[in-house]
Amino acid sequence: MKLSGAAKKMIVVIGISFAVISAAGFVAQALYFPEFQPLPFAIGVLLGCMLSALKVILLDRTVSKALTLEAADAKNYIGIQVFARFILTGVVLATAAINDYVSLWGTAVGILTLQVAAVSIRNYKDVDEQAISQINESNEIKG
Repeated sequence: MKLSGAAKKMIVVIGISFAVISAAGFVAQALYFPEFQPLPFAIGVLLGCMLSALKVILLDRTVSKALTLEAADAKNYIGIQVFARFILTGVVLATAAINDYVSLWGTAVGILTLQVAAVSIRNYKDVDEQAISQINESNEIKG
């Protein structure tokens, strides 16, 4: 499985976010919230971060394939993929909600690491240049 540079960087940021958020949860529990259960929270954050990483991979594949399709086909394909990722998020949140050993709040925080990763990589100049070159190469192949 070949991922773009942006997808690889986002997955690394998601992993770092997991470590930081879990450590912050353990420290907050020890200092301020003795009733807070850190293990279900950490499991929830892990589940949410795993979903975020999977969504990055799926999005990378969707963009790569959509660039090879005609405009109408690409629009339909992207719409189906967006809906599939939405359903996947719902399934993970529902799973966290019905299980006592997984924190729903931790899962939600883990899912939000996708947005943290997206914001953090936008400052990398090489990511923008790589995306532009990929689009240009795709247009040259079609044209």
